[in-house]
Amino acid sequence: MTRGVRPVAGIRDAKRRATAWGFAVIELVMEAKAPFDFAVHYRGSTSLVRVRRLKLNAYRVETIRISCAQEIREFRELALPEGIARELWVRGPQRAWHRYRIERETIEEITDLLPTGPPIGGTGTGTGEEKGLPGQMQPG
Repeated sequence: MTRGVRPVAGIRDAKRRATAWGFAVIELVMEAKAPFDFAVHYRGSTSLVRVRRLKLNAYRVETIRISCAQEIREFRELALPEGIARELWVRGPQRAWHRYRIERETIEEITDLLPTGPPIGGTGTGTGEEKGLPGQMQPG
């Protein structure tokens, strides 16, 4: 199962962010360790969410595929009923959130949700070409 300690503060922040985006957050209590941290429901779809904190601002799909390989592998091994998606939410040192949909054969960045309001728990949206989610406010 996944290495190290789960990012408790990051998970808490991700849940707050999900609520701010209008998602219904679903807590799942399990005896065994699971490869996800919580679930969200939004516009008729449900996703299991795994939170990962990165020390570097590296959010391209190719980079995520390498830096989060173990989490992605565990997610893909999880047998899910039709209609339940897998999402990896990554937060870097700038506290910007990046979401990725994990499919059996592919990984794609989720950019269709346009959050509103200032970032929760921080101000930056990433650096250079690798910015935070669309719609996040720039520090003033």
